[in-house]
Amino acid sequence: MSFKKGTEVSKTRWLAAHEQEKKGLESADDIKEWLRVRRNTWGSLVDLLKNEIPVDDSKRILDVGCGPTSIFLALRSGEKYAVDPNLERLSRIAPLH
Repeated sequence: MSFKKGTEVSKTRWLAAHEQEKKGLESADDIKEWLRVRRNTWGSLVDLLKNEIPVDDSKRILDVGCGPTSIFLALRSGEKYAVDPNLERLSRIAPLH
């Protein structure tokens, strides 16, 4: 993937966004509702893109900087990897399984 020059996010802005995500992970009930909504949203997006981007058991998905909710919430097959500092906190407060 390539990025256009000038589209980089400053470290200060990235850290501020990360702190806002972290604040949103304080209540287990809020997190469960947030995950339910995001799972539905991502599922709808995957359905819209299924003819453009086939996703099946043979696919390997890597979402770096995915935030606390990632497309992996909607993917039910294939290898899925999500990398984000907030995922550990999320799984402690509201385990997915």
